[in-house]
Amino acid sequence: MVKKIYFHILITLIILLILISNGCVKSKIDSYTEVDNKYIKTDKYEDAISECLSYEEEVNQLAKEGKYEEAIKMAESANDEPVIQAKAFIKIANNYAEDEQKDKALEMISRALEAAEKMEDISNLNRYDKAIVLKEIANIYIKIGQTDKAYNILSKALELAKIIGEIEDNYYYKISALTEIASNYAEAGQKEKALDITNQAFEIATKMVHKSNKVAVLSKITRNYIELEQIDKAKKILTQLYDLAKEIKDNYTKANTLVEIAYNYIKVGKEDNALEINNQVLKLVKEIKYESKHNLLAKIAHIYKEIGQKEKALEILNQAQKIGKKMAGKISIGDKILIDIEEIYEKGW
Repeated sequence: MVKKIYFHILITLIILLILISNGCVKSKIDSYTEVDNKYIKTDKYEDAISECLSYEEEVNQLAKEGKYEEAIKMAESANDEPVIQAKAFIKIANNYAEDEQKDKALEMISRALEAAEKMEDISNLNRYDKAIVLKEIANIYIKIGQTDKAYNILSKALELAKIIGEIEDNYYYKISALTEIASNYAEAGQKEKALDITNQAFEIATKMVHKSNKVAVLSKITRNYIELEQIDKAKKILTQLYDLAKEIKDNYTKANTLVEIAYNYIKVGKEDNALEINNQVLKLVKEIKYESKHNLLAKIAHIYKEIGQKEKALEILNQAQKIGKKMAGKISIGDKILIDIEEIYEKGW
């Protein structure tokens, strides 16, 4: 159950990163307002993340509830925004795939591809956006067993990732695209191809100067190496990551980075390292003033549980629950973690 908490947190963070990368935050924001049952684009800066997130997630929620016609109508309304529209159709396709409605999923993938074709690929950022959309489409093909089509789409995504310029400002986007594409290749069974792409990403990462971006991409690369059973390589990067993380000035960012490093140390069989780092993070949390730090506490508890310190994990979950109750209704992350924590207490691990 705690794994569920960690998974939800990771998914939330990934969604926020996608929002940042797909144009929802980088510049002027295109959000949508419902007028006469249609979603009309309105230019806004305030509440940009929530507006963009609510659009994509509302499509997803409608599909989850089986309201596919409404979800499709909403996706169609984003015709002037191919990035958003492609992601919306991908959400619908994913739900059809999970409902084992293969033909419907394929239809939505086709529409996502049509939207993706409209996406620009002139700038490096455009290429990153398009590469990520294509790899998400490939992921649906993998889910429904059409790996040949997945490979075709992944090759196009890889071409775009490779032509993202290699300068400091672009390293994060280039490496992120490469690692995510590599992960898809691994999932589709092409582990050698995935390893080759991950090695390329790591080589580029060695050139990076910006420390926080370097930490972020090295974490992605580490996850790939673990997935590909390249444990020695993962261990070496974890040592480097730990040294870089200690230099992060913001305690909240440092704590989240360290707890992920601890989790990956468990994955490579170094539980002593994980425990030492997790203890450090727990001390660091006391210095963090953010009221929403219960999500961090939940991750710390997860590490203790994985190491076998169940009582310690429950103690920290209790702290997270108390903070989460104060935050309930203020932020969606807090509400979700609070619900999960309460389920743990009711059902146990």
